[in-house]
Amino acid sequence: MPILLIPVDGSAQSLRAVQAALLLREQEGCDELLLLHVQLPLIGRTRGFFTDADLDALYREDAERVFAPARALLQAADLPFRELRAIGQPAEMIVRVARQEKVAHIVMGTRGRGAATALLLGSVASKVLSAADVPVTLVNQEAPCTAC
Repeated sequence: MPILLIPVDGSAQSLRAVQAALLLREQEGCDELLLLHVQLPLIGRTRGFFTDADLDALYREDAERVFAPARALLQAADLPFRELRAIGQPAEMIVRVARQEKVAHIVMGTRGRGAATALLLGSVASKVLSAADVPVTLVNQEAPCTAC
């Protein structure tokens, strides 16, 4: 059963990626959509202010906020999907989850910061493109989004 992976972060760009995935799903023959939210780990002194239970609740609350709009789009389309959250560096975790889940395709939004900024700061999208073993479709920030 081919899986289409859609990393989401709560941005308009990631919702555009969900919409694009709905269009690509049939073309790719994917039966399942997998929403992935990658959260950066809390490190250093800040980490010491939270118990493990508090930190888990914080991560869960953030994931719920991020998943809610994407979930609404997929439920409205009446399509099967799963939600997965991971903690780590976004590009690394997207590629890792893609391999673990044996996804057929990754569809993700871009921030549209331009080549110079991406070169200096790095880009999650460019890192995923270079490391992924499956096709990656990048959805431009200018793509129309009816749910945004």
